Amino acid sequence: MLELKKMTDTEYSNYMKSSVDKYAVEKQKGEGLTEENALKLAQDSYIKLLPQGLETPEQFLFSVFDIDSNRPVGILWMAKKLNGVKPYTFIYDIELNSESRGKGLGKELMQLAESETRRLGCVSIGLHVYGHNAVAVALYEKSGFETTSRMMKKDL
Repeated sequence: MLELKKMTDTEYSNYMKSSVDKYAVEKQKGEGLTEENALKLAQDSYIKLLPQGLETPEQFLFSVFDIDSNRPVGILWMAKKLNGVKPYTFIYDIELNSESRGKGLGKELMQLAESETRRLGCVSIGLHVYGHNAVAVALYEKSGFETTSRMMKKDL
């Protein structure tokens, strides 16, 4: 079983060291950006979204723990937003460590995200996933997510 715990300052620091680079790689793969442009965009995005780090209002960063071993197995970063008058959460980042994948924990983590969304008084969850991430797309579809828009490209 999994449990969400608010990230500590140390966990946040470690998360930031790795997540900006990972996001830049995804921007390169998904949007064809150069390494330099992708890294700059990733850095700017994190600064804009988390100007006060863990204390940024309406941003919720969690470490995901395996209850049995009390070991961290992933992260969840959600933000509370408004769509008109209906509050929703947006998942900016969700990840399980590689050794924790393929064990049904992704589905459990999505259920925890839903519970947190309800706790925050929100009525829905949004997220973005690149088309090349077939495993994540399948997990989200199995969790009841529907495609709300689609960007496409053709290399020439």
